[in-house]
Amino acid sequence: MLGKLAYFAVERAAEPVSNRLEAAAAQSPSFRAACSRLATWQARLEYNKQVRRVSREQRAAEESGVHVEPGRSSVPADELQPPPKLTEKEATQLGCELFGEAFVVSVGLALLGVQAVQERRNEQEQDAAVEVNDARITNLERSVGELRAENEALRLEASDLAHRIEPQPQQRSWWAAIAGWSAS
Repeated sequence: MLGKLAYFAVERAAEPVSNRLEAAAAQSPSFRAACSRLATWQARLEYNKQVRRVSREQRAAEESGVHVEPGRSSVPADELQPPPKLTEKEATQLGCELFGEAFVVSVGLALLGVQAVQERRNEQEQDAAVEVNDARITNLERSVGELRAENEALRLEASDLAHRIEPQPQQRSWWAAIAGWSAS
């Protein structure tokens, strides 16, 4: 189904290109000759494909010993008609259609190639960003570990100092000493 949809899209997109090519072919004898050669080549290709298919069907039927029903197989390979000779106008039109389809397909392939390159570049950028972030996380984890160790050492030192210092009695202020008052 998707293949048919893609084929339809190519056919629809190739039509305007084909029309422009036909207009160019009408003005250029060398382009008209190229279109004619392409159409003749395509007609021969189709004929040869049909001959091979019929021959393959006949060989398969002979090898399996199955009787082929009339109309089931195509015309015997030796009775196939060669491709019809196309008029110059038909050949030019068919060649232009083939050129138009080839153009549309090549543009589509080029777009797919560009998209693949962009996706690959984006993946590489994302991989580089992940590596940078992983390195930053590793550095931050190492720094946090060092700070925890330093904090623990400072806490132990503070605790040790707190135990070594004995509480001293509160001293009286100078005024209280003169006046004989106690600060308590």
